[in-house]
Amino acid sequence: MRKPRILLGTSDETYLKDVRRALQEAGYRVEAALDSETVMASLEPRRYDLAVLDTNLGEIDGLSIFDRLRTEPDGRDLYLIALGVSDEEQPLGAPVGPDDCVDKPFEIADLLAAVHIGVRIVTLQHELDFANHRISTLAMTDTLTGLPNRQSIYDMLGTEIARQDRESPPSCLALVDIDHMREINDAYDRAGGDLAVLRVARTLRSTAREADTVGRLSGDKFTVVLYDCTPEDSVVACDRLCESIEHEPLVMPDGEVRLSVSCGVVALDPDFSAVETLDAARAALHTAKARGVNHVALEAKFREAWF
Repeated sequence: MRKPRILLGTSDETYLKDVRRALQEAGYRVEAALDSETVMASLEPRRYDLAVLDTNLGEIDGLSIFDRLRTEPDGRDLYLIALGVSDEEQPLGAPVGPDDCVDKPFEIADLLAAVHIGVRIVTLQHELDFANHRISTLAMTDTLTGLPNRQSIYDMLGTEIARQDRESPPSCLALVDIDHMREINDAYDRAGGDLAVLRVARTLRSTAREADTVGRLSGDKFTVVLYDCTPEDSVVACDRLCESIEHEPLVMPDGEVRLSVSCGVVALDPDFSAVETLDAARAALHTAKARGVNHVALEAKFREAWF
């Protein structure tokens, strides 16, 4: 693991020398600043784990340096330890104050203890942030394919529909369904069905435009959000997706299985919700299925508006 990084700010060169040496010997990486302006200029997102700052840093008096740091985006979440004197007002716990204070004169051991606690708190916060991000990601991701799941699809659709207006480039939704999925499951059990789903997911992801978003809505159904794409162009894109899947057989123990998909396409409209849009895509998919396998259909009421 990397060594924790500390920003040490003090205008007292004696403290600067002694404290920096002690922190370095304790295994920390230390960068020093002799005045408040250098401190502010040194801040970068996630560059430091914490800052140890004298309450007197030249032009800025007393604890106002901490108030100023807390108003800066790069200093708002920085763990701050103040080096002050016992008769100074030290607003511990205040929204704009330091997280801890060490009175001057101090023993190096006391300062190191405060720094160790600060680093531990920052480390735990980073671990919590990572865990929360991981949980959030898992909650929005299909476990089998790694694609956005049902909830994520609804959220993305809602966002894109809200972006649509009469003058913006149109976007479309394609609902993709694996043909004859029941026969595949009957012949190869669930493991074979999962392989078919994975193959289609991979092909959809590799064939779709880089700007588009592929998701898994349910067992054998996928969605493709085609951004800034007219219904006519979306149908052409879906024809290309169908062709790619048809020409890439799935290798099973007893031979190759030819896969195919059918697609229902609908244009996004600000007058229709995500649920209504998916319902329209299902209607188009039923039309495609009625024609046989490996077909693409555009929802009729939207088709009339574009062709």
